[in-house]
Amino acid sequence: MTRENFNFLLSQSSQVPLGEFVVARVRPFTDITKKIPYDQVDEIFKGKNDNADLLMGFGIARQVAEETGNVLMIFNHNQGVTFPDNVMNLD
Repeated sequence: MTRENFNFLLSQSSQVPLGEFVVARVRPFTDITKKIPYDQVDEIFKGKNDNADLLMGFGIARQVAEETGNVLMIFNHNQGVTFPDNVMNLD
């Protein structure tokens, strides 16, 4: 069995409150070129937009991406996000 891997996708939704984000698993065989239906997204972590939660959320997203290849980090569409400098060094 083959699968397409990607690290993670960043997405936006007005349903996510400002200052928060959601890490979600996307069910297999989702067509990522189209809007993803809500029934294909399983929330696995909610966090606040601060360094600790972003780092934890990014780590969870990377783990899920390695396991399934399908993960989203969803932010409010009006939210500015800055990842911590060491976000790529989670190995």
